[in-house]
Amino acid sequence: MKIVIGAMEEELNQFVIDLEAQRVEGSLIPEFYQPDLDLTIAWTGVGISNASWGLTYLLTKYQDQKIEWIINAGTACGVNLTLNQNDVVLVNHAYYATADATSFGYDYGQIPSMKKYYSAAQTLIKQVQTLILDESIVLGNGATSDIFFVQPQQVCQYLDKLAEPIVVVDMECASFYQVADHFNHPMIALKIISDVLEKTKENSQQFHEFLPKAAMRLSLMLRNFLNIS
Repeated sequence: MKIVIGAMEEELNQFVIDLEAQRVEGSLIPEFYQPDLDLTIAWTGVGISNASWGLTYLLTKYQDQKIEWIINAGTACGVNLTLNQNDVVLVNHAYYATADATSFGYDYGQIPSMKKYYSAAQTLIKQVQTLILDESIVLGNGATSDIFFVQPQQVCQYLDKLAEPIVVVDMECASFYQVADHFNHPMIALKIISDVLEKTKENSQQFHEFLPKAAMRLSLMLRNFLNIS
């Protein structure tokens, strides 16, 4: 089985339609299945807790099946000013943007007794770079929190404390990575830049206006990855 998971219906519903995936009745989260591809598509709701609970639910539910890979597909805010709306970022390392247990000797961004960050599966990175063939794909680091970033000051407040430069922020990626790591399943996150800090429009306006286009591009990229039209 393969799993594509995201936060919002608006991000993945076009992919569900394009694949003619069927709703899985009785699921505790919105879940769809494409039998010819042995592919599950689901969204969890926005935020760290929803993301971790939703993916844990799926991986527990299908614990007797072999999971080939997991892809978190969705949108993110660009905090690197070289990025533009519609660019694609493949998240290499994912941190928690607001985790601060430094007084106990942990790195900023590290949950106590957990890894300093969570990583994309290198084999999947190579597959994406080979199959999607998108010149704008950027390999960079992401940070996750329950904050929708709208001010440059938030970069200084949270991201500049992390060990590596951050190019995107979202509200789920690190949670998905942590759960996949716990279950020992390979995973990557593909993020389309929906809004960028310090642009002329407010971030929320950028996000809402661009979301339908992002959904179409996500569907195209995922279908390219699966080698289907």
